[in-house]
Amino acid sequence: MVNNGFGAERLVASLLALTSFGSYNKRACGSLCSPKPLRAPHTRNPLAEIPHATRNGRKFKLINMAKEISENKKLIAKNSEKLNSIQKSIDKFEEEYRKQITEIYEKLTSFKYTGNPISPEEKKKLIEKFRDGTISKEEAEKLKKILEEEKREAEAAGNLLAAIAIGLLLAALAYFLYKLMMEE
Repeated sequence: MVNNGFGAERLVASLLALTSFGSYNKRACGSLCSPKPLRAPHTRNPLAEIPHATRNGRKFKLINMAKEISENKKLIAKNSEKLNSIQKSIDKFEEEYRKQITEIYEKLTSFKYTGNPISPEEKKKLIEKFRDGTISKEEAEKLKKILEEEKREAEAAGNLLAAIAIGLLLAALAYFLYKLMMEE
């Protein structure tokens, strides 16, 4: 039987198709593997390249993952700074709103409603504590009940400006109560 060398070349070609240079490993490693070209089949063992290419591919994936994690940490820190800035702005707005709305309330509701169960001094003290942001949850609940009753009486008396001012004060008080509950 005469062998012209074509059988050995076919064997090498089929072996190369199964190594990192063939389509099998392109599917197995994906686009991250970029194997080195084979110089000459007699100087290297092509099958020995498979673990090397896979290790480099994994190392490349780990390096990329580490870079992505680092970038994500930077984005999280940046977003955290933005959120803190927004929260500070909201807190500043809420504080200013509390001060303004209590002044409006005091100007528009200078009279004592009949259904108010506490003295005007005690109510004034509660409103001042609310304005300063030092009111406790129990005191805020008490003030809320008083203001709700005053709002009903103002609406019944036809004093719409007072009712609106009390409603705005109740809204600010509701937000303040929400913040107190979130802190607990």
